[in-house]
Amino acid sequence: MSVMAEKDIIILTGQSGLKKDNILEKIKNKADAEIVPSVEYNMKKEEDFKDILLQPPKIISQKWSTKFKEVKSELESLSTNSIKLFPLHITYFHQKKSEIFSPIDIKEILKPEFKDRVKMIVNLIDDSYDIYRRLMGKEQMYSYIFDEEISPLEALYQSIYNLLSILKWREVEKSYSRMLADLLEVPLYIVAVKHPTFMITRLFTTSPDNLKFFYLSHPITHLREETFLRLPDFYTELNMFIKKLIEKENIILFLPDTIDEKRVKKQGEMYVPELIDGWPLPYDEDWLFTPLSRSSKRWNPLNPLNFDYYSSDKNIKSSISAALEILIQNINKQIKHRDFDLVEQGKNGIIAYRCLIDGKVPRGTIAEVDYSHTLREKYDEYGRRNYIIHCREDIGRYRIRCLFNTLMNKVEIDVKTKKKLEDMLASWLLDGNIINDFVNGSIDSENIKKEIEKMLPSEYKFKENESYKRGIFDVESMSGIRNKKKSEWQFIASCSIESDPFLSLTSPDDYYITVEKEELSKVMQNLPQEISVK
Repeated sequence: MSVMAEKDIIILTGQSGLKKDNILEKIKNKADAEIVPSVEYNMKKEEDFKDILLQPPKIISQKWSTKFKEVKSELESLSTNSIKLFPLHITYFHQKKSEIFSPIDIKEILKPEFKDRVKMIVNLIDDSYDIYRRLMGKEQMYSYIFDEEISPLEALYQSIYNLLSILKWREVEKSYSRMLADLLEVPLYIVAVKHPTFMITRLFTTSPDNLKFFYLSHPITHLREETFLRLPDFYTELNMFIKKLIEKENIILFLPDTIDEKRVKKQGEMYVPELIDGWPLPYDEDWLFTPLSRSSKRWNPLNPLNFDYYSSDKNIKSSISAALEILIQNINKQIKHRDFDLVEQGKNGIIAYRCLIDGKVPRGTIAEVDYSHTLREKYDEYGRRNYIIHCREDIGRYRIRCLFNTLMNKVEIDVKTKKKLEDMLASWLLDGNIINDFVNGSIDSENIKKEIEKMLPSEYKFKENESYKRGIFDVESMSGIRNKKKSEWQFIASCSIESDPFLSLTSPDDYYITVEKEELSKVMQNLPQEISVK
């Protein structure tokens, strides 16, 4: 009768440029773990790895298989009562063919003496900009970008292409990691290296039965771009909330902003080869991330040789903007399916924190909460709960925006009048009394109508009859299945007191929390207890 092997091997995958050796050392220092020498380490004992990556893929795969067998034999010499951190590059970037391929020997990996010991696979990821900066260093694969024969403009275009390649490489490595996890019949976790080290250590050393996995969703992009509101305290508040959650010993919390690539600067309709500041993170030091060197921090990954963009002619600026737009499109695609991956990993639910903070509904957050809701209702993941945390004033702002958006989308007004309405909206979004009226449903509908009509040309008046003839407002198309006996203004006003868009995505088992802003700290104190293991 065979004895079941202890599952003590954790495979850590990820593309080049992560500084994986440093990451492994950080984990080793915080856990009872040993680092298994990588296949690449054994390959480099005999020849330069850059030379290996110039050889035919078939030859590279043969060498990989030989060295993997050596690594397996070395496993036997390691301690039997510790975690084994097994670094694995599932894919290589072939230097001659510029092709991403996998050299791994699946048959060898699936042999019982190895397979039966694998506990999980963790796919490590990082910002493409940081990966690129590391790989631009001396003797790295993109160091050629600093060659004297390359012009600043050529380096700019080449860098955009390189970033696209890095994005593709990251995606292929993730896909192969998922495939390998399925074959090994173990869980896969996608973890950005800007998560704290103690969280990943917790994942490795604690039984999954004693852990709860959550995904945190909050406004990012549209809050960063918001022009009406200035909410500098939100970042501090959010990071305090994250710390209180993630420091709870039974919580694994996946954060979306640990990959922050949608940062290409935009002026008007044109993208500029510069990066705006990244999203502030809750931890300054205790993370898996290996900080960039001083010199690489100064490199602009979009414009490494400092091409004089602002003095260039209109056609070049337009061409650069078009190339950057392709980069952004690829980043957007990855954001969507990566965030869905993280929702899936958060098997105990999604925490949506102040997602109406500026009165807008972040489409990404709605999609994520909806997906978590679908996983539970349609695919029987009954252990999931949605945690919707609202601040009451945010709901007021949301209702104010509903009113003005419905108005401005349906009234044919000139630019000057639209600007007046936008200014009124901006003012109301900052007026505590008006916000409170919209929260409580105590708005003086007639008075608001008069205030808005002051901003409209004299011929623009709300119809009070029920004739529904096409006029200033196209009531027929607006009303849909609504009660068509409403007057035009009644319809507009009713849009401001509609249900919160998150409400339909919750069930009685979920947590739907609405508090005054000054009560948010109590939510931060109590929520970890509510989601603790019982």
